[in-house]
Amino acid sequence: MGAWLTWAILGLLLIALELVTPSFFIIFFGLGALAASAAAALGYSIFVQLLVFLVITLIGFVFLRKYSLKMQGGAATQAKWVWSRKR
Repeated sequence: MGAWLTWAILGLLLIALELVTPSFFIIFFGLGALAASAAAALGYSIFVQLLVFLVITLIGFVFLRKYSLKMQGGAATQAKWVWSRKR
């Protein structure tokens, strides 16, 4: 099995796992793995593949996580909901 196929399977599994969790957290790892799969398919070394995985995952965390929390009502709203449920 080629490296690109391994990355692709890992990416698809992580994205599928995200569908059953409400966190919108795992998807960034899945997107990073799919990007690393593209790098592997283009013949780049494992170092470049890992770098692509890391960069795409971090970009997702930094930029898209903020946007997703905003769409869900913000982190403060979620924290209030969790706090009110604990009482």
